[in-house]
Amino acid sequence: MISFSGFDWTVRSSSGPTDPGGNTFSANPSDVWVDEHGFLRLTLGESATEVRTRRSLGYGTYEVRLLGALDRLHPRAVLGFFTFELPSTHPHYREIDIEFSRWGVESGPNLQYVVQPADRPGNRRQISLPMPEGEATTHRFTWEPGAVTFTSWHGHGDYPPPAHLLIAHHTIRSADVPDPRRERLYLNFWWYQGPPEQPPRQSIIVTEFQFTPGP
Repeated sequence: MISFSGFDWTVRSSSGPTDPGGNTFSANPSDVWVDEHGFLRLTLGESATEVRTRRSLGYGTYEVRLLGALDRLHPRAVLGFFTFELPSTHPHYREIDIEFSRWGVESGPNLQYVVQPADRPGNRRQISLPMPEGEATTHRFTWEPGAVTFTSWHGHGDYPPPAHLLIAHHTIRSADVPDPRRERLYLNFWWYQGPPEQPPRQSIIVTEFQFTPGP
């Protein structure tokens, strides 16, 4: 367990390849840790990394502030910020995603907003994320009954961002938007389709996580 941004998080470890993507997850403090500034460090190389909150947070606004070259991740690297319930009787695990990846493609969209199932029309929005303003970005989703509103912007300024810093703003209204139960909030960094040969080591800094409960 680690403490970050006022929350307790469970650090995942596995003895061998597992879901997602056939990755081995490391809890080694040299791979995932909270640094002297109180920032969460996630790395991806031979092993993947993942943390999850120890309790459900439910409806409300989830926000992370990131430092990292998200537009220059390896094409198979995936950085996820999402809710997920396991074990679950829900057909789609109460999963709501913000994911940064090109899913093995050299070019094209590298940011997506999803209410699972992603293959259902209207449940996914894919975006090309350029980073001309540097490596600081902020990403949030507001989860309420029947809708999830996603917003991303450059920098670590407060919401709402000025128009010139806005990356994307999108609302998904769907019968697939889950109700909250026992889901947790996750952050993970993993390889799509498993690690490549001689995987490069990459890192992302999460400077802050904020949660504002819904009404």
